[in-house]
Amino acid sequence: MTTADAKKKEAFVAGATMVASGGARGPIPIMTSDLEFTPRESFLAREAKFARRWLTAKGVLVQEEQDNPVDIELDAFFQSCRSLKPPKADLETGLADSVAVILSNLAMDEGRRVYFNEIDQMGRGEEKPAKGRQTN
Repeated sequence: MTTADAKKKEAFVAGATMVASGGARGPIPIMTSDLEFTPRESFLAREAKFARRWLTAKGVLVQEEQDNPVDIELDAFFQSCRSLKPPKADLETGLADSVAVILSNLAMDEGRRVYFNEIDQMGRGEEKPAKGRQTN
């Protein structure tokens, strides 16, 4: 390999230039509800939304949540306590969410694909020590 070829190979670094030239695609932005179009909007309001959507898709503008999701959940829970109505996310929903989190952590820790039926065998039999932990 010549020195010119080595310089060419060394100079190529994936990054913003490669993304701009079409060599790689960046993450697809998730548009929040404030950028949805409604039939009653004026021409200028629609054009402003088009511009914000375009800037978001190009990575220039970053959308933020309008309200903190944790605050929304707590407000809904307190409202259900005040009105004595069942919460939107009941015990079964919380259990299913916890199972999904436990299994996703297991998949990441062990670097393998896990299945929902594996939760039935968890906690039965001898306990395996976690990686990096010693048992006495």
